[in-house]
Amino acid sequence: MCTSSTQTTSDHKIALQPQGDNLSIQSEFDVNAWDVQRDVKKFPTDAFGKIEFLTGLESSSRYVRISNDTHPKHVLNLLSKHWKMPIPHLAISVAGGTKNFILSKQDQDTFNRGLVKAAQTVGAWIISTGVNCGVHKAVGEAVKEGQAMRWISNRGQSRAPILCLGVAPWSYVENWQSLVGKQGEGLYPAQYKVNPIIQRGKPVSLDPHHTHFLLIDDGTRMYGCDVAFRARLEETMRAPKFTQNEMESGLGIPVVKVCLEGGMDTILATREAVLLKTPVVFCEGTGRAADLLAFANKNCVSIDGVRKLKPSLESIVHDRIHTVCRISKDHHMIPKLKEAIDVIMEHESMITIFSMDAGEQADLDLAVLKALLKGQTASPTSQLKLALSWGRVDVAESMIFSGINDWPPGSLDTFVTQALMENRVDFLELFLEKGAIMKEYLTVSRLRDLYNKAETNNFFRTFIVDITRGELADPFYLHHVRKLIRSLMGAHEAPLYNHDRNISAIGPECKALVAMSTCLSGLMLPYVAQVEFLNVTSNNEQLSIGENFSVAELVNPGMHFPRPFRELFLWAVLVGRMDLAEFFWERGEDPVCLAIVASRMLRSMSKRAQDPDDKLKLLENSRQFEKLAICVVDECYETDEDLAQMMIEIPHQQWGGMNTLTIAAESEAEEFISRPCAQAVIQNIWMDGMRCSSRKAFFVLLVPLLLTVIPYRKDFGSKTMREKVWMFYNAPVTKFFAGLITYLMLLLLFSYVLIFDFQQEPSRYEVALFIWICSLIIEEFRQLAIPNEFETWYQKVRQWKRSVWNWIDAAMLSLACLGFGLHWTNVEWIHVAKGCYSASCFLFYVRLLRMYAVSTNLGPKMVMIRKMIRELIFFLCILLVFMVGYGVASQSLLFPNQTNVSEAIVGIFYMPYFQILGELFLEVAVDDCSDDPADKLHPCPEKHVLVSVFLVIYLLIGNVLLLNLLIAIFSFVFDEVQSKALQIWRYELYALVMEYADRPAIPAPFIIFQHFFMILSWMYRMINISCSEFVQKGPLYNPKKKIELRVFEKECAASYRRKKANFESSQVTEKVDRIEKKLEESIKQSENAKDDFHQHFVNLNKSMKRKTSQIELPLREGFSSYSHKLPENDVPYTPKVKLEEIPSNEQPVRDSGMVIEGINRNNAQLQKLRIEDETQDDAKKLEEKELPTRDNEIHNQVGLLYPHEKSSSSLIDEFDGALKHTKKKRRKFKRSKKLNDSDCFPIPEHIKSEESFLDGSDVEQASLTFDENVVQSSLSNLQVIARQQATAFVDLKRGIDLQMQLVQARLLKLEEDSKGNKQMLERIEHLLEKKSL
Repeated sequence: MCTSSTQTTSDHKIALQPQGDNLSIQSEFDVNAWDVQRDVKKFPTDAFGKIEFLTGLESSSRYVRISNDTHPKHVLNLLSKHWKMPIPHLAISVAGGTKNFILSKQDQDTFNRGLVKAAQTVGAWIISTGVNCGVHKAVGEAVKEGQAMRWISNRGQSRAPILCLGVAPWSYVENWQSLVGKQGEGLYPAQYKVNPIIQRGKPVSLDPHHTHFLLIDDGTRMYGCDVAFRARLEETMRAPKFTQNEMESGLGIPVVKVCLEGGMDTILATREAVLLKTPVVFCEGTGRAADLLAFANKNCVSIDGVRKLKPSLESIVHDRIHTVCRISKDHHMIPKLKEAIDVIMEHESMITIFSMDAGEQADLDLAVLKALLKGQTASPTSQLKLALSWGRVDVAESMIFSGINDWPPGSLDTFVTQALMENRVDFLELFLEKGAIMKEYLTVSRLRDLYNKAETNNFFRTFIVDITRGELADPFYLHHVRKLIRSLMGAHEAPLYNHDRNISAIGPECKALVAMSTCLSGLMLPYVAQVEFLNVTSNNEQLSIGENFSVAELVNPGMHFPRPFRELFLWAVLVGRMDLAEFFWERGEDPVCLAIVASRMLRSMSKRAQDPDDKLKLLENSRQFEKLAICVVDECYETDEDLAQMMIEIPHQQWGGMNTLTIAAESEAEEFISRPCAQAVIQNIWMDGMRCSSRKAFFVLLVPLLLTVIPYRKDFGSKTMREKVWMFYNAPVTKFFAGLITYLMLLLLFSYVLIFDFQQEPSRYEVALFIWICSLIIEEFRQLAIPNEFETWYQKVRQWKRSVWNWIDAAMLSLACLGFGLHWTNVEWIHVAKGCYSASCFLFYVRLLRMYAVSTNLGPKMVMIRKMIRELIFFLCILLVFMVGYGVASQSLLFPNQTNVSEAIVGIFYMPYFQILGELFLEVAVDDCSDDPADKLHPCPEKHVLVSVFLVIYLLIGNVLLLNLLIAIFSFVFDEVQSKALQIWRYELYALVMEYADRPAIPAPFIIFQHFFMILSWMYRMINISCSEFVQKGPLYNPKKKIELRVFEKECAASYRRKKANFESSQVTEKVDRIEKKLEESIKQSENAKDDFHQHFVNLNKSMKRKTSQIELPLREGFSSYSHKLPENDVPYTPKVKLEEIPSNEQPVRDSGMVIEGINRNNAQLQKLRIEDETQDDAKKLEEKELPTRDNEIHNQVGLLYPHEKSSSSLIDEFDGALKHTKKKRRKFKRSKKLNDSDCFPIPEHIKSEESFLDGSDVEQASLTFDENVVQSSLSNLQVIARQQATAFVDLKRGIDLQMQLVQARLLKLEEDSKGNKQMLERIEHLLEKKSL
């Protein structure tokens, strides 16, 4: 048994090395051969601690030296308990080439990306040899990259570090002496230097990027002692957990082996892995063993029910084994390796092939996940957990839920919670399809847990703390959440929220009731409920509400919500998970109301948020839900106008009886209020069933006899005349015009009292005015304090405070009461009383602007004025700084001896203010002034140069800069309001309509009689409430009508989603069609260009043939000139004249066809070299662009473009054959020339000195006659021209070919995108059809 650094028993010892300075213990008199069993002994480990790598980076790793026969269970205890390594969900074992293995940059990026993602997604352990070479160095580089990127921009939070365990042989570690401690003590730290030089057959340094090291010692210097130990360690990790026998218990986690390159050891280790049911991933493209096994896996067939390699390929695999393993062909290990490959191929389910050549599309982590699922080494629960952690719903659907649904009820609840916390909308949709029932899943306790699991930096927690005034500590309960929702919405009625609170000091009977309720309600975990809800003695900060609790409070934790999607929707909105919120919105009831509620909550949260980024994000989310509500309500209005209007008018009990229109108005959803459906509802409220214009209603009010001619809605046709009269005078439009008339009369009375009848004592007109004002005060108090039906006092106060006009009402009524009160006091206060009256009168006139909201033209102007006043206040804050600064400076220079404080203050503000308006005060009055304090006159100003300087600067800043800034601000406000003037007016009109709909029918001052009647009615109800239960007047919609409206709303929402999906699909289809059309046009143009160049090339060849055949060759004397023409079939013509038939004094003329062939041969060879060079360059360019290359990397340029023409390679072969034939002809010609040298023309000197156009020696070139040189010169000129044209053609063809490849690549990508979009749309349509059914 070996020991770790924490074990000190005497039997736990490490194996000593047979060699070494301080470890070898052998007798100097022992002459026998060294033996492992006899000479290797065990001692307590002396190498453990923490390594500090001297690489310039702050990296350290834990390490321990252990014996190779150490039990893996002790090692796992060391890793988990002492080194505090968290138990992983997966172990990834990497094997492969140790030395001489280098990954390309692209492959390294692919490997790093996949390995890091797999490790970070599920918290996996990465296991390798841990040395600084080969595959294990690549693993270290991947871990280094992952550690550098684990700090993400997530509010300062970081991911868990990647844990990489190196299991290395102690004897194979370079500089192991620096890891050995003195006297059995560990090194903290052990400074270790990494040697980057790797020598074959020599030890290697440890990799500095591994986080933990297990250094395996077997007492020898042989490499490979770690392989068996690593296999046993991985087997123990994979073993299931047992509670009875701890030594036989494992971690119960799946293990996946990833193979890169490798040799003999990799093949043998893979064999052992598949026999132990460990999935293996072969990284194809890394070379050697990985490629060999991938090749063998792709070429297997079933023989007698056993999967084997194809018999025809066995010889190929046999030959490749010695190359891969770098052994001889007759090595004794080849049969064993062949047998190992056969065993590996039999376990198809354990093998997964991963191609490294896929580039950016390669996902190693997905290959690891598929290997786990394919091998079925993990339970379905573990498989689903891994798929959920990876976020691969496609894999889960195709490989986990592919068969019969054998998931019992409630088995998916844990995964539903995980999907909610990880914002996995696609998995939630899958779980709902596979049988998860949200109504059974969502209990009060689970919803509370979801709220408590929100991130610590989530603004939801900040709002909760603000609501509880900082007194709240975790965990918080749903009644805290209810407080937050009420503060955001104004109302929230939910008994289950209210009853969920911390319950302490309860007896055993109550505990049993809670446990029973939890069990019966579907949680099925009563002991968990007891621990969670009742064991609260350790938490001293929890809120206690006493010993007496209702049954509802005790059984509340296990109860279910009647509408789970609505509660989850509110949770998603509050914690900021907008994708989940939209998912639950689609499945919840009352989608329009829910969307407006979300908009309202998010807008309220944005006003409370401190971070500007959070404000913008919340406002954007608010607008998004408002748009959803608008789209659905428009769809409803197009389907059925009456039902759509009833839908947004119906009150919602959960929101305090508010309807959708009211919530939208409080949310300041101007766009929703301005939609046709909302405007139709507002118009109905304004006219109260009358089918006429506001102008006609005004005339009817003036002339009541016209009441009989007013048309009403069809459903009001059965109303009696008395009822119609009552409806007319209770309509908001009638109240508005009646109130307007009486208000104008009030203003006339107020003006008369102030101007003509304000005496020392109040007159009867003033008393009448005060009585009128008192009736308005009573009405204002009613609006503030008395709620309407389905309304709380808190909602009423909130609604009252939202209106600016209510604050103006309060101010003008308060000033009027103050003025009237002061008028009854001493005569000295009469001026103050009149001042209060004057200010109140001014505000009364300002209040008249409220009536303009009914006008389409004047209503938006009121909004402009309000916004400009707000901007003006901010502007005055800036102006005040310059104004006070200039005022103090100028006053101190003009009046240095000022003693009157009031005059100084007036001078500081009075002069600067009027100077900015144009009154400069350049000549300050000196009359009635004196510097003598005894005269009691204001001091005389003194002249100072700086006063003029300050005045110039102040006027430049105030008049030029700030006033123009104010004008620009006002212009911006005007443009902003004018751009949506109609929308703003409609929103303001709603507020006016609801204000007058809430007012009594009788205008002031006679409204006091209706107030008196309302008080009597209230007293009557309170007196009779004890005799018979008072039934409040309910809504106009019975339960059956409500159900009909909900069904109608859900159908319209589903119709909107279908239209949206169809629209998006049509957009994608149109885009693809446009791209395909452009590509077809491009291809057509390319084909036309090819045809043109082909025709041009054919014409060029014909022209060359024609010109060549028409060249006249000058002959010797005795011969006549003749024209040598070539036939049409491109076969060179050879004169049928034998050599012996020619006279001795005459030599045969060289065949011009042979001359042409020689010239073409040389040029073809040059062209071939040039084409090959350019083709290689093009291939490199194509590789850089990652485009699929065509046949033979654009070889055979002409053949690729024109299949019916001869390719360049075939032409070059013909030219080579013609070249050989021409050389033979030349040799014969030279021999015959030597025999008849006296009869031949002498070779001219200028011909000898010139370069020849043919490829040959100087002697061969000099042996040509003058006529032949002329022929060669002419043909060479033609060939130069042809070569230039051919080169241009090849270049153009290459460009066309590259363009075609680009077009093909784009088409392939478009096809893939279109397939993905079609699958997505088919899935959406399928889901929508299921929902509609």
